[in-house]
Amino acid sequence: MVFIKLERLQENKIDCHGNATWNYSLPIQSDMDKAVVSALIAAYVSGSKVDIYGSGSCDEFSSIESAMTVRLDNK
Repeated sequence: MVFIKLERLQENKIDCHGNATWNYSLPIQSDMDKAVVSALIAAYVSGSKVDIYGSGSCDEFSSIESAMTVRLDNK
């Protein structure tokens, strides 16, 4: 499990999201999940922008929205 903290605050938090520390949770179960985590780390290190969209539910952790889509800014 990876917990994601955004630089900017989320505008619309879902009802189950009550955690003030983390914005999203992301399970690491498949090779694709590992690739996403690697890309997030690379984006953090390089200062690249990332868009993360939630699933609308708190599946992995009861008070943190689950990440559904991660888009890296390739510019």
